[in-house]
Amino acid sequence: MLAPLIAGNADFVIGSRSLGSADGGDSLRSLGVVTLSRMISLLSGQRITDCSSGYRAFRMAPFSKLDLREDQFQTSEVIMQASKKGLKIAEVPIHINARAHGVSRKGPNFTYGFFFVKTMVKAWWR
Repeated sequence: MLAPLIAGNADFVIGSRSLGSADGGDSLRSLGVVTLSRMISLLSGQRITDCSSGYRAFRMAPFSKLDLREDQFQTSEVIMQASKKGLKIAEVPIHINARAHGVSRKGPNFTYGFFFVKTMVKAWWR
């Protein structure tokens, strides 16, 4: 994750399950990630394959320029704001193991998708 930052090729790096792999998982959630990634790619003008990955790394100086306001669903806000401010965004392949126990804190699939899109559009509109 750090290699593109250290090489100066990126200001913001996203770990992508789509470029890498993931064990198990929910097929409906996976379809949602693909759909939302295409939407955010269209709005941001950046090719993003895994818009909801929790694996992110960034250089602090460029990130201080972003207008971040969201308490939740900030992944879409960060991508949109980084794109709007001209930050170099890169993705690297990652692997995610299947959840051993517990449940996602993101909420039900459709609820999560709705709020993700709402935050994405708000950040794009700003």
